[in-house]
Amino acid sequence: MARYIYTSVLFIGLILLALETIVFLPWKVSIPDSIGGTFAIKNALVGYAAKHHGFYPYGKNSTEIFQQLIDDHDISSARLYFKFPNKTGAISDKITSENVCFDFTAGTNSKSPSWVPIVFPTGYSIDYKTGEAIRLKGNGNGENVFCVGYSNGSHVWPAVTYKWYLLPILKDRINIMPNKPPYADVGLYRQLNPKEGP
Repeated sequence: MARYIYTSVLFIGLILLALETIVFLPWKVSIPDSIGGTFAIKNALVGYAAKHHGFYPYGKNSTEIFQQLIDDHDISSARLYFKFPNKTGAISDKITSENVCFDFTAGTNSKSPSWVPIVFPTGYSIDYKTGEAIRLKGNGNGENVFCVGYSNGSHVWPAVTYKWYLLPILKDRINIMPNKPPYADVGLYRQLNPKEGP
């Protein structure tokens, strides 16, 4: 009986290991690019603000914002891309919305409150009142983390939850502003995506 239980546990373990390889590994491949991109853009914004009296670039969408960072030699175009549906890496320093996989919060500067998300991967709608990132329909990036750059640093939030059978289920909502004061003035902030702006 004990041998049967041992064999069963070993068999289940091998199945779970196979699932880890088949299901999780493709997601993990793109994680460094999205996290690294968020950190790089956040640092570029800090560098830009240091040279421009504390202000971040201004633009109608995040592509225009990040183009100014490139023009100011604060970041390379390669850091604005990670594996994402209908996106391609830039082949020069002149970028289009198809080369950009990150959004930006307009109305921010280097002195913005620490709870305000400044840069984050595209594919989510940010609700500044509730403090949540809401996954958009058709967002097929499949990442199991959501990295956010704030005025005082960056943080990685889990974007999946795990059911009893250990398969990851993408969250529809992620609380990315847990330290937001309940009555904070959020009217100053608006999300800019790579193509359409607010």
